[in-house]
Amino acid sequence: MDKDVLKKSSLCEAFKGVMEKEQLGDVFSRAFITNLCYHKNDKKIEMDIECHSAVKPNHLEQLERALTTYFSVKAHIRPGFKHALKEQLDNWHEELLMDWVSRKKEHIVHFLEGARFSLSGRHLKVNLANQSSAILTSAGGGRCLEEAMQVLFDREVKVSFVDLELTGEPVDYIMEKQEAEARLVAEVMANLPEIDPQRSQSSQNAAPKAQKPASSDNGFVRYKSSGKAAAKEREQNPNIIFGRTIKGQPVKMNQVDTNSGAVVIEGQILKSDKRELKNGRTLVTFDITDFSSSLTCKLFPNEDELSLILEK
Repeated sequence: MDKDVLKKSSLCEAFKGVMEKEQLGDVFSRAFITNLCYHKNDKKIEMDIECHSAVKPNHLEQLERALTTYFSVKAHIRPGFKHALKEQLDNWHEELLMDWVSRKKEHIVHFLEGARFSLSGRHLKVNLANQSSAILTSAGGGRCLEEAMQVLFDREVKVSFVDLELTGEPVDYIMEKQEAEARLVAEVMANLPEIDPQRSQSSQNAAPKAQKPASSDNGFVRYKSSGKAAAKEREQNPNIIFGRTIKGQPVKMNQVDTNSGAVVIEGQILKSDKRELKNGRTLVTFDITDFSSSLTCKLFPNEDELSLILEK
């Protein structure tokens, strides 16, 4: 590395050869180095730059790769922007914010796809293209964007998420669920192989094979609801049916997907059922809806918990 690189505050002057080779001179023409640190043991360069024009995330990634290749060390660039923000953020502003979230909280960034960001004073409003405000808030999406605005644009803001307003007639999720189940059963029955009558008769005459009894805990994951602490909570709070006190902000069921992790839901129980399994355990199932969607839940309670659940 050029020993006088720190004397050349302009990014293009300090890394002229790299800039010319990668054709990044125009993009970083108004970018200046504010801090540069080389970690010899880790073989890593950390560089803070101050940008006075638009720079997109892909340009920053291109520069990092170029510096990594050129110096045979890992390069990490931390940009900051001295740029006036409009009420409606430009596309490259939004791309930088999305890139920040993808680096910090990759599991929630897809909820922000199609969102538009508008700034009013110290308030950043994120107009979503879906109804995932509760999930983004509970997962720390707001704090992540507030940190991004502070670091990238030196703006202290408060973030709020606005769900997409639904239009049209309400959906009858119960009927939709029943129709989907009926279609699934019909498809399974249609794909069953034809049964040979003679083979079926011989199977009936054959002696039944002995079955090995299943272990009482085989294949089940139980909620740790037993114990003195749980019993004490149930005494203090008569609304507890199973488990312990539920904490957290409820989210809408139509916002829940495989990336949501552990969430809290609330709604109206449509129907419930119980049946005994071959291993002696009891399976309790119930359907719950918040009228945005519906879910089927399963419990494997012990005998003491079962009596309490059925009583409720």
